[in-house]
Formats: sequence, C-alpha cells, structure tokens
Amino acid sequence: MIKICIFGASGFVGRALVERLIQRQDVSIRAVVHSPGNSWSILRYNIPIIKADLNDISSIENAISGCSYVVNLALGPLDELINSAKNLVSACKKHSIKRLIHISSVTVYGDLPSHLSEFENGPVRAVKKSYGWYKNEQDKIMGKANKEGLSTIVLCPPHITGAYGRLFHQVIESIKAGTFALVDNGILPCNLVDINNICKAIELSFLAESSDGKRIFITNGDDYNWRDLVEQASIIAGVEFKTIPIITREEAKKLGNNDLSLVTFIKRLTSIAEVRSLAKKTKIIKWVYTSILNKSIVPFKKPRHILSFNKSSAEMDMKTNLNTPLIKQQLRGVRHNIEHARKVLEYRPIVSSYDSIKLFEDYYSVLYGYKSNYWDLNF
Repeated sequence: MIKICIFGASGFVGRALVERLIQRQDVSIRAVVHSPGNSWSILRYNIPIIKADLNDISSIENAISGCSYVVNLALGPLDELINSAKNLVSACKKHSIKRLIHISSVTVYGDLPSHLSEFENGPVRAVKKSYGWYKNEQDKIMGKANKEGLSTIVLCPPHITGAYGRLFHQVIESIKAGTFALVDNGILPCNLVDINNICKAIELSFLAESSDGKRIFITNGDDYNWRDLVEQASIIAGVEFKTIPIITREEAKKLGNNDLSLVTFIKRLTSIAEVRSLAKKTKIIKWVYTSILNKSIVPFKKPRHILSFNKSSAEMDMKTNLNTPLIKQQLRGVRHNIEHARKVLEYRPIVSSYDSIKLFEDYYSVLYGYKSNYWDLNF
C-alpha cells in the first residue's frame, strides 16, 4: 500500500488528485488542509483530513508521519513560500520520505520569457518578489534537497485548465464583456495543461526510477494557440469570433500596468482628509497640488498609453477597458517542450487542449445553464 500525503488537498489540483487516487486500491491518502472550512469538497471521500500549517514544522511532521510520498500543492502568502518549502523539506528528511513532489510554475521564466525557455534550463526572468520569483526560490530549495539525499521531483505547469479552470472562465467572461483583444490574430502559442494531465504526471512521479530535483515541464503537448482558444471560447460566450478585436504585439506591449499619472495620484492622495489637511499647512505641497490642477505644471505632454489599432480593430471603442492581464499573457510567445517529461516520467498527455475546453464547457453548462432556456439571463 502506497501512503501519500497531499498538502493543499482542498485546492483545484488537490481535489482532482484526491478524486483520481481514491480509485486506486494500492493507495492510501492523507489530505492536508490549512483550513477545515475549505475541505467540504473532499469530505465525501471518507479519507483522513488533517489541518496543518507549513510554517509550523511540528504540524507538518504530524501530517506526514507514516507516509511514503508527499505532494506539495499548497499556496499561501508569497512572503511565506520560502520558509514553508524549507520546513517541508526538513520534515520530509527527518521522516525519511521516499519522494517529495512539488509543483512549480512557468512564471519563473518571467512575463516575457526568452525563447530559450522552450526547455527547462532557460533563463529565469521573474521579477524579484513576484509569484514567479518565489516559486523559483522554492525550486532551488527542492533542488538542493535532492542533492542532499531527499528525492524530489519538481513539476512545472503553465495554466491548469479543464472543469473549474480559471483561465477559460476569465477569457469567456472577458469576451462577453467586450474587453478581450486577440494579439497578432492569435498565432502565438497558448501553453495549457489539463487538470487530468497534471494529476497523471503526479501519479507518474511516484513511479519514476530517479530524479534530479530540477523542473520538468508538464503541458498538454500540442500546438494549441490563442486563436484556437478564443474560437472555442467565443462560441461558449455566444459572441461571433469575427467581432473580437485584434491588435498587434507592439500595441499590446504599449498597454500600461495601470500606473497612475502624477495628476491622478495627487488627486487621489489629497482625497484623504489627513493628507489634504497637511497640504494646506505645507506651502510646497500646496503649490505643487494647485499648480498641477491649474495645469501650470504639466507632468505629461500626452496620455502615457495610446493605442492606434490596425484595420481589423478600427471600429473598437477606444474607451473600452481592455483586460490587460489576458492580453499580456498572449505575449509570452514560447511553447514549452515536454520531451524531458516523456523521458523521465514516461509522461503522455491524456487530454488535449481542444478537449480540455470541451470538458470546461460541460461544467460551464451546469453552472450557468449554458444553452438552456435560461441562458440569456446571464447576459
């Protein structure tokens, strides 16, 4: 009997992994959650559910005691990710865990990854203190632990999709709201991994003969691009694909990060009573504030982010509040190769990206009554 301890068992991947593993007769599962209030989705499986805090080594040791394998799917606050990884590694070493499987993220390669990140040894570009940066720090801890004798496997997925997947939900809702724009006609790669595929990769990680503690890309392994995704999503959203705006890569890059102009910043700052009171008492602050409002000081000669859309999007309302994060994600422009996963884990995707969104559609139809007589009430 294989005894597996799953941290983050009540999360998106955790729930799916529990549901998959309980069907195996040779597996015993121990589900670990940070808060019992989030465990309602796995209570029906009649498995041990333990509350533990990755910042408390004693609670980690209690959770993993007697287990052979540990899967780390836990998230938590960014500034706690490094310490939690160290604690988990320390506890696993002490209890002679056979293998620790950890989930990383392609965000370690940054928002605009190098073309070299087609493979796992590509340059890390995550901005310091960002989610990707913290995940990279965790990965380094896992790699070091592997060299010290604790077998670790680090799986590195892109967007995890399928039923309940957030990306499909976000794209569909953005299309419905008229805030989505397709970059370069959608020719750029769209890296996805279906929830069934990531769970399969975790299962294979238990059986792998060896590990080097380095990242392993896990994707759907197909040539899916953003146009493919949006064509399928637009049908679900009930919006004609040809009406979706198209912008170039250059135009997408000009989209701001919602930075405030100096004028807006000062206006918002002085809306606070205490600051407004201070401005009245301090001559220089009062002079700057009134000068900007009276336009005697002009911080910027023109708006910082102006797009000149191509002909395919010429009719687009320039005042539309575009979904910048979804547009920026299309700029990653690199397809992550899963050849390493094939060799090390004998990983073969069991669900394609095309089928993944179809599985999401089934879930979406139940959630919103999609295609039912009441579907129009959602608009």
